[in-house]
Amino acid sequence: MPAMTTASAWNHWSWEHSRGGLTTVECGRSFDAVRVPEALGARIFATWGHSTLCGPVLQASPWMYFLTMPKTDDFTWQWLSSDCQVLRTGRYLVCPLPGYSHPAAGQWLRGPEAKLISPTTLASIIGVFEDQLERETAK
Repeated sequence: MPAMTTASAWNHWSWEHSRGGLTTVECGRSFDAVRVPEALGARIFATWGHSTLCGPVLQASPWMYFLTMPKTDDFTWQWLSSDCQVLRTGRYLVCPLPGYSHPAAGQWLRGPEAKLISPTTLASIIGVFEDQLERETAK
């Protein structure tokens, strides 16, 4: 398991080098990100977002990004629906400074100082809520 189990992504970002209140951060170093449709992300966050299990969450319509521990190559994300995507090395997030909202980059619902969580936990939670949405759509 990566060493960042109890760390946040906060100290690994260059907020002091931000331009216009935005910074660009590479995924796969301090964290991986899972991009989910906003409807799914909002449902997950409404139920689970204030739990100590939830890591940083960035809302940037029409997507939400849930940050998890990096270097999860030993963990498979193949179960994710085609609407979701894992962002790893070589992919970047443009993020607003914590506490600010930006029309293009969105806002933090739970800031980057939050403890990163395991991909196993995040995968389980996303799976449960995707199943709920599928059942509701099928009715």
